[in-house]
Amino acid sequence: MDCNQVHMFGMRFSIDVIFLSQSNEIIRCVNSLKPWSFAISRTATHTLELRQGSIAMHDLAKGMKLKVQFL
Repeated sequence: MDCNQVHMFGMRFSIDVIFLSQSNEIIRCVNSLKPWSFAISRTATHTLELRQGSIAMHDLAKGMKLKVQFL
């Protein structure tokens, strides 16, 4: 199942969102997605929801490829 959108309905705090392709390339970065809003990337297959400020802290940008490792 693909995940290409995030909604913040009912949330009380902002988050950062990264949309990824099937090959884990960053398609779109959304900084500080506010409560009661939403974000979408029609071509994304994966979505990462991160603590607000994480995109800037880790210097993430469109076009970068992430290695996702589950522990």
